Amino acid sequence: MALLEVKDIHKKFGDLTVLDGVDLSVDKGDVVSVLGPSGSGKTTLLRCINFLERADKGTMTFEGREYDLHSASRREIAEIRSHTGFVFQNYNLFANKTALENVTLGLTVTGKKTKAEADRIGLDLLEKVGMGNRFSYYPSQLSGGQQQRVGIARALAAGPDILYLDEPTSALDPELIGEVMEVLRLLAKSSVTMVIVTHEMRFAREERSQTFDFTDPYAYDHAVIVTKADNDTIHSFADLKGLTTANSVGSTYAEMGSENGANVTNVPTLAETMELVLNGTADATINANTSVQDYFKTSGTEELKVAATDDQVTEYAIPLKKGSDNDSLREAINKAIAQMKEDGTLTKISEKYFGSDITKE
Repeated sequence: MALLEVKDIHKKFGDLTVLDGVDLSVDKGDVVSVLGPSGSGKTTLLRCINFLERADKGTMTFEGREYDLHSASRREIAEIRSHTGFVFQNYNLFANKTALENVTLGLTVTGKKTKAEADRIGLDLLEKVGMGNRFSYYPSQLSGGQQQRVGIARALAAGPDILYLDEPTSALDPELIGEVMEVLRLLAKSSVTMVIVTHEMRFAREERSQTFDFTDPYAYDHAVIVTKADNDTIHSFADLKGLTTANSVGSTYAEMGSENGANVTNVPTLAETMELVLNGTADATINANTSVQDYFKTSGTEELKVAATDDQVTEYAIPLKKGSDNDSLREAINKAIAQMKEDGTLTKISEKYFGSDITKE
């Protein structure tokens, strides 16, 4: 029997359907990677199965007991959360608490552990994630990667049966991503059950136990900021602080705006985000460069521009169901991708539809 099984989950925001009959099954010890383009509902799925959002419809069986994802009671939700841990994109640490206090607070407030017992657990976990020598530091004294490692230790403190991680590296500078991914690799090797929303294809390939196999990447993408053409104040993501961005509901790019201090206006479509920038309601929008270039090409607008580009790379690859039956197919596709790169076919397609060559990292 699966540790967690979700069936027929649905979620809409207004008229926008985000989840439409999604199923998910997780066995004990699995590392399940949830992959897909931004705005496809990955974060929403994770939030619904931990009741941070209410699904419109769906059932969840957890450790043999069935729950209604739409109408579960507060007691049922509390019962489920006592068996789960959640790692957020933007850490969500208490600024007035030390690293150790952030990890142990949940144990002491609920009365599950004495302070001495909680401190012992907290110190052990901080040591496990490489933060043992920073136990007395406050979040403001820690780098983003260090804060996220504290967040992982906090999520593990109550000994959850399953750990949910919502793009745990998306808010980090490229040089800090590796330290968090190394912690996740160690957890995977320790048979910690995880469901992780991630763009880290390398991790998904290395640690997956139930996901897709992927072909070699055929294209690469970056998040970009789009502003009006005459905007001369936004040159980097840091410049978004205090400004207004327009983004698709529940997308990674909406989170990026929030993480950089912007006030985010959520709308259903890319075209609507562009309209809000054009009419001055929003200062900027964040989206994938490929989507932006396609919009520029089809709309013909010259009133907008790409003002800044994120350094983190997203790889595009073709998913195939895991299993030896698809090994020969994946090999054939990889050969085709290599040939199309070599003879320039992919470059021509890229330039035709996106206005630039996105086949090189």
